[in-house]
Amino acid sequence: MDSDKISLQTSPYRRGAETGLFFGAYFSALILAGVYSAAIPLLSILVLALLAAFPAAVYRKQRKAYLSDPQPAQITAVWIHGITMIACGALIAALLILVLFKWINPDYFANQLRFLVETYEQTHEPALRDAAQTAGLMLERNAIPTPATLTLGFWLFTVASGSILAGLMAVIARLMGHPANASRRSRSN
Repeated sequence: MDSDKISLQTSPYRRGAETGLFFGAYFSALILAGVYSAAIPLLSILVLALLAAFPAAVYRKQRKAYLSDPQPAQITAVWIHGITMIACGALIAALLILVLFKWINPDYFANQLRFLVETYEQTHEPALRDAAQTAGLMLERNAIPTPATLTLGFWLFTVASGSILAGLMAVIARLMGHPANASRRSRSN
């Protein structure tokens, strides 16, 4: 089913799962751009653009689903659609994180921590001192989070913050009105 033609008459969980494919690709692009921005600095602009556009993308998907119904849906249905689409998208991206940091680039975080310590040792920048000390302790004690920990942390944070955003966007989508309400008002006048 095309996510642009999803109707709220369908289960909001099903709609959210189908729309979640889009957000899985969105989050995956964000993660890959973030990871590889150290090697290709222009990718950091893409990261910022994706982060800035995320609330608008959530609103657009929720609003489109809301408007696709002939009658206005309950706000809870629009919110559940948003939560589910973000949770399903985050699940896809979490799988990418697990694969990326367990098998493709398992030393990524250790290398980033070493780079931070080396940068501080070369520059003695006061702003980096505390971060460099923490990074050094993490390396010394082998306290680098495992790929499973990173995956779970990403998924939980994304779902928790995404549910708040989806709730806000559901309210805005409802406040913007529905064509069925406008036609009812014009008939009553």
